[in-house]
Amino acid sequence: GLQIIPEDRLLLEQQLVKKMRDPSICYLMNQAAEKGFSLVMVPRIQRAFFDGKLIQITGANLLRLYPRFFEDIQQVALKMRAETHFLQETPQMGWGLTTAEVLTESHNTNYTQQEMVLKQHAHSHKSNEMRVRRRTLIEALFDLLAVKIITGKQLLHTTADLTGSKMGRINLAVINYGESGIRISDINRQQAHPQLGVCPNW
Repeated sequence: GLQIIPEDRLLLEQQLVKKMRDPSICYLMNQAAEKGFSLVMVPRIQRAFFDGKLIQITGANLLRLYPRFFEDIQQVALKMRAETHFLQETPQMGWGLTTAEVLTESHNTNYTQQEMVLKQHAHSHKSNEMRVRRRTLIEALFDLLAVKIITGKQLLHTTADLTGSKMGRINLAVINYGESGIRISDINRQQAHPQLGVCPNW
């Protein structure tokens, strides 16, 4: 139901050509095919027309537009009502390349350990850590919705992604796609959980 603005579409097309020529990205895609892990490339946008109105792609707007994809819309609305990033932040414009589930080696690790996993992931795919980061909550949410709506597939169905977005004063936002829909929760940086990990964002 989102109509991309023509100049944004042109920019995305140009960025896609550039991204697909990147040696690190080509190497990563070859490795994924060889080693059997799933990659997802999503065109992230910051604004779009919906029902003839220009809207910003914020967490609050996605919640309002696609309530049926969330496990408990009231709980998410209540939890996120004071989080400025959920109300105002938009995805970074461009193509996000990430994994369908969190990196296997990041399972059951805390925030600091995951930062090391991301660094190793970048180096093992002939890149540097400046190129690979963790997603923000809005990027992860947009990716989940875009893939589900367009392909019918669920990302983060067996794992949960620890994002870089703060919740409250010290916790970080966690997102996954449960049996009944998208769930957003939070966890302390020092905590770990068997399903918790990180999705690299190229």
